[in-house]
Amino acid sequence: MEGLGNQSNLIQEVLRDTHLGVSAMDILAFMPLDQNGHVEIIGQFIHYYNKPLILSVEVRARAWSPDPPNYESYVKVLFWAF
Repeated sequence: MEGLGNQSNLIQEVLRDTHLGVSAMDILAFMPLDQNGHVEIIGQFIHYYNKPLILSVEVRARAWSPDPPNYESYVKVLFWAF
């Protein structure tokens, strides 16, 4: 996945990190260049070392539109961000 976000011109990679310890994980985070009314939307792929076949997907924002988001708006942003 390295570099895919930066090549798309739609999202930029904002974090690539490895956490070791009790919850060992790799995190790859992207921020859509078009925030679509939200503030600092970030999509993350999280891979926990103790769950090698599972890739978690998460979307977070500093401010949502509407705030707080309902399930429908959260899922819409999830598909839009990824």
